[in-house]
Amino acid sequence: MTHQSTKSFDAIDLKILEQLQIDASLSNVELARRVHLSASPCLARVRALEARGLIRQYVALLEAKHLGLHLNVFISISLKLQSRQALQEFEERITLRDEVILKKSNTLRSSRDPSPSNPKKRCLLRRNSSIK
Repeated sequence: MTHQSTKSFDAIDLKILEQLQIDASLSNVELARRVHLSASPCLARVRALEARGLIRQYVALLEAKHLGLHLNVFISISLKLQSRQALQEFEERITLRDEVILKKSNTLRSSRDPSPSNPKKRCLLRRNSSIK
C-alpha cells in the first residue's frame, strides 16, 4: 500500500475523517447529514478512504472508572539487560499477562541502544492485579 499525499482528498473527505475521529460509531446516515451529503455518496467516500488506508480501524474507547480502574499508576521498570532482545522478550512476556488489558507504544532509548524504534509499553492493569 502506498501513502498518498493530502492533496488527493478534498474538504468533504477531511470532514468525514474529522467526524469519524470524533465518533467512529456514527451511522452512515448521521455521518452523511453532518458532512452535507446523501447516504450513498458518503458511504462510497468512506469505503474509498478505507481502501486507500486512511482509515485503518474503528475502535472503542473504554471508560476506565466503569471497569473498576479508578487509579492511574506509572511504573518504571529496569531490566538487567538493555539489549533489543531483552526488551522484546519483556514486551512479549508482559503482554501475555491477563492483567494487561491495554498497551500503548512509546519510544525507549537506552544508553546501549539509542535507536528510537525500540517500543516501551505502557500497560493498563486490571484492579487487584498481582504481577510479581
